[in-house]
Amino acid sequence: MLLELLDDILLLSYRKSTKAVYHMEPVQLEDIMQKVIDDIQDQAQKKNIVIDFQIPLDFPQVLADRGALNEVFSNLLNNAVKYTQEHGAINVSAKQKRGFIEIDISDTGIGIVSEDLPKIFGEFYRAPNAKSYKIGGTGLGLAIVKEIVDAHHGSLKVQSELGKGSTFRVLLPKKRHRKKGSSD
Repeated sequence: MLLELLDDILLLSYRKSTKAVYHMEPVQLEDIMQKVIDDIQDQAQKKNIVIDFQIPLDFPQVLADRGALNEVFSNLLNNAVKYTQEHGAINVSAKQKRGFIEIDISDTGIGIVSEDLPKIFGEFYRAPNAKSYKIGGTGLGLAIVKEIVDAHHGSLKVQSELGKGSTFRVLLPKKRHRKKGSSD
């Protein structure tokens, strides 16, 4: 636990510093999501959690730092598995929305009380119901996710209902195609 806390503090400090340089490149979202899902599949299977992954094969690329995006979705999916009880479900879907892509990660987990929702992206904040279930964590994961999504000119939102689950929505700008003769 102490090592996890130290790693998260260092990571968040690095991401917030001016030294945090993102290597922006066209990234195929389904590749990252499939890798993250493969990485957490054992954890999910131990709890008999079904993960449904629905991203169209022809989905547009995003301009992003591959490692940072991996961090975002790894954190969100690990949380979904951690806070979802036995025989639950996690749904990952994506769709296009104007100049953005929208990725939803929904779970049938313990949920979050509405008055705690504005606080969950703050550093070291852990919702009281997460503590009452004795689920471990540092309270930095969602702060790291928010820092990365903001740096990618995206947005992060959450909807949740106590006892019914949560949906985390990440909006990221689509990769722009340069027009012939454009300096864009």
